[in-house]
Amino acid sequence: ISSYMVQKRRLAEGFRPPPYHCFATTSSFSSDKKSKIKDETLAKTAKEEWHWAPYVVVALLGSIGAWFWRASRSQSNREAALKKAEEKQILAKAEREELRKGNPQLTSAVLTDAGIGCIRHFGSLEAKITYPEFIKIVSAYLEAPLESGHLIDRVVISWAVQNSSEQFDLGFLLVALALAFPGDLDELAKALANILANSAQSSQGSDLIPKSHLIRLVDWLDQTGHVPPSALVVDTPPKYAAQNYTLKSSQRLVDDALAELKGDITTEENGQQFDSNLVAVLIASPTLSLV
Repeated sequence: ISSYMVQKRRLAEGFRPPPYHCFATTSSFSSDKKSKIKDETLAKTAKEEWHWAPYVVVALLGSIGAWFWRASRSQSNREAALKKAEEKQILAKAEREELRKGNPQLTSAVLTDAGIGCIRHFGSLEAKITYPEFIKIVSAYLEAPLESGHLIDRVVISWAVQNSSEQFDLGFLLVALALAFPGDLDELAKALANILANSAQSSQGSDLIPKSHLIRLVDWLDQTGHVPPSALVVDTPPKYAAQNYTLKSSQRLVDDALAELKGDITTEENGQQFDSNLVAVLIASPTLSLV
């Protein structure tokens, strides 16, 4: 009854209940607020789901940077190894060409005869002799003194200074003489193989060439600059963080040449002796790439 009397008094005083649309507006406001809250929630959820993205970007950029650093460092290491190999090249390319063009008299037959004659005189390719002693014997096989012979002198003197010795292997001096050989690589390879076979025949009674003699020949070729720098450089472990490089030994060069020809060769005594034809093929192989 009291509630009724209160409402009656309020009506008498002019109170009117709010129109329906006011309640509708309140309902719409509530709906908009809920929608806004929902959008904020979804945005927050999406942000949380992609929180790892910046880390992935940083990792990707770091990987790219590391790759460029490794490539640059590896290239620097290779260039350093090439520079070391180039220091073995006493003669420039133009000087080698000058030496060869000026000595057409040094044919394959002449080089072979000179080599065999020196072996007969000094005993073996490993015989220790002086440069003047070599010149005295080998000159007998040449029609005339070598043109641009001072270039060969430079190769010999450079080795003498580096090794503090005036005693040379006969084989080293013969290979230095071969720098003046004007023929093609196959002819040079056959001449050197025949000289090796003759040396083997003199020392062991067989013309089969021991692998150790072949390795020694390749060593002389390397010392006199016949082997180009590109054939000497090889990569070595570890490969991370940057690739390292070193120079091939003479034994590695021979082993690589043999591996390249595997299946196409016939050897004696488990690959430790070779005939002169096979040695000629090995000397002329792309592995050595003689210049």
